[in-house]
Amino acid sequence: MFLQLNLNVSWVTGIFLILLGDLGIMVIGSLISGLAMRMKMSEVLLPVLMFPLVSPVIIGITKATRGFIEGQPFVQWQIWVLILFSFIVVFGLLGYTIFDHITEE
Repeated sequence: MFLQLNLNVSWVTGIFLILLGDLGIMVIGSLISGLAMRMKMSEVLLPVLMFPLVSPVIIGITKATRGFIEGQPFVQWQIWVLILFSFIVVFGLLGYTIFDHITEE
């Protein structure tokens, strides 16, 4: 189906990995867009701030997906999933903590 690959893996785990990566990008993006919203030149500031913060999430989800598709044991690629979880927790709690400051007028 996809480049004629024969994937004998659990689709539930694959969907979980995709949702985990999306959640990581969403958490970081919402925090940075809230911070850049009130700045001058925010359309330039948003990608400049977001790219370095989202890069580890993209690298982590790529490495985890590669290990998943290759059929490696979870122990070999679990560090990337843990890095994704840590980014989600840190930036989620940071966004929750400074939400009032961001939305203040």
